[in-house]
Amino acid sequence: YLLASVVEDEKYTIKITSRTPISNISSGAIACLYPKEAFFGAGAVDPEDWKNAIGTGPFVVGDFVPESSVTFIKNPDYWQRDPLHPPNRLPYLDGYRSLIITNPEYQIVAVKTGKIMICGVDLAHGKELMKSNYRLHYTNRPDQNNQVIFMRTDKAPYNNLQVRRALAIAIDRKTILKDFMEGQGSLLAWPVMDSVGYDIFTPMDKLPADVQELYNYDPAKARQLLDAAGYPNGFPIELLCPPVEFYSDRANVVKSYWEAIGCTTTIIEMESRALYTLLNNKNYRDTAIVDWDNSSQWSVLGWCWRSSAINNYGMVSDPKIDEAYSAARNEANIAKRDAILKSIYVYGMQQSWEIALPQPCTYVFWQPYLHGYVGEYSNEVPTHVWLDEDLRKSMGQ
Repeated sequence: YLLASVVEDEKYTIKITSRTPISNISSGAIACLYPKEAFFGAGAVDPEDWKNAIGTGPFVVGDFVPESSVTFIKNPDYWQRDPLHPPNRLPYLDGYRSLIITNPEYQIVAVKTGKIMICGVDLAHGKELMKSNYRLHYTNRPDQNNQVIFMRTDKAPYNNLQVRRALAIAIDRKTILKDFMEGQGSLLAWPVMDSVGYDIFTPMDKLPADVQELYNYDPAKARQLLDAAGYPNGFPIELLCPPVEFYSDRANVVKSYWEAIGCTTTIIEMESRALYTLLNNKNYRDTAIVDWDNSSQWSVLGWCWRSSAINNYGMVSDPKIDEAYSAARNEANIAKRDAILKSIYVYGMQQSWEIALPQPCTYVFWQPYLHGYVGEYSNEVPTHVWLDEDLRKSMGQ
């Protein structure tokens, strides 16, 4: 809605004309640009078919098996050269395969036997790998995602702020971080992480008292809030989660806390595709615990809280949110834009639309023969990495 026109300016450039200032034109990288001939006219193809993927990246999709793997093949026409070694055209690898392995034990075995070059694991499995294989390289880092409990805020009882507050303060998140996560993680990383900068992120001691209270475990106060809201005996809760140990462990911890205040909780594990279909269609009953990548300053405001967003799993509908999103997007002055974001995120925290569990740390392991990689997040990691084949052979892999 910001653009007046997008036209070809020269052979290799396009000209974008906007009705209003665009505060962050780089966010357009999220969108995909395709030649119109691919989808219109005699040569049109089905854009939903992965075989018709179009792009200018270092790799092309060679195969795709849903819920199993994606195989990438080197793009021989890739444009970029290694900035540290300009004569070398990227990528170095001929290809790679990204595997979807949901069973942590299988992940560990695959890493130990050299079947996987890079793997991210949780704290417990990271400690196991550190003890069992000294040759692996590793690092730990804050996870990009938060585990978030979404609630149906469009219907009772979750449309009642006091009910949502009760469910939040009934969970001892400080103890979860201290004992369950061995202190490795962050108590406050929602709706944005501190990595976005303190011009947007507000630390705990600077937050309003009603927000700080959400992180203070107080089951007695939780029961008082439920009583005042008309639920003196609690109510039944259906909690959906993916069928993965990491999530089911946390779901069971949450269940124990909620049942302590009278809310009988039933955990339902669902295959990820089916679960996210329910969430996107706004067709689940009560609550769901899933991942949310909130490492971007826009992620929660634009895609989680904005009323028209398909990923608005909590069914938030608040004109202040929509107005703030538009205002921030239209604000070209960075300081003014950040001030809008900082203020609206504090407001959203006060509404307690969702309950974010402590942000975990991820351990990332990689094989010693993989060079040019130090555990970074980037999806473009394979572009610059290369293999020491002699070392790989000496390891029997």
